[in-house]
Amino acid sequence: MRALIWLSALVVFVTVGSAICSLLARMSGWRALAEAYPRRGELPAPRKSFVGGRVGSVSYRGCLHVAADTSGLYVSVMALFSAGHAPLFIPWGDISVSPSTSPYGPVVRLQTRAVPASALELPLDVAAWVKVRARFSAWPGDVKMLN
Repeated sequence: MRALIWLSALVVFVTVGSAICSLLARMSGWRALAEAYPRRGELPAPRKSFVGGRVGSVSYRGCLHVAADTSGLYVSVMALFSAGHAPLFIPWGDISVSPSTSPYGPVVRLQTRAVPASALELPLDVAAWVKVRARFSAWPGDVKMLN
């Protein structure tokens, strides 16, 4: 009987957690980004894991994986919180970059052409790493604070 109670609690926990993650994906605009910019295949190496960021009005504190190459930006949510969050690949040609601030400090705002209302914000250190991986001498739009 005790095992059945534990199993029931686990099922409820997983179900509620998945529902909350799916709701956050919809509220943030991640779902719209995933429809416009689906990623196929794995993130290229190297990648940064446990990255904080923001999509729309939802903060993703320490649960993002980010990678970049000369073709674009790859973003996914760690497996534990990935319900409703399909991985993204956004080509650089669809991204405009601008400096911004968040409650956690200065960030880089990456706004997409297809879903402008759901901008991705990354901390400056992660954005600088992405810039190196993308082999940019300057960001698209020439964001002075990062050059």
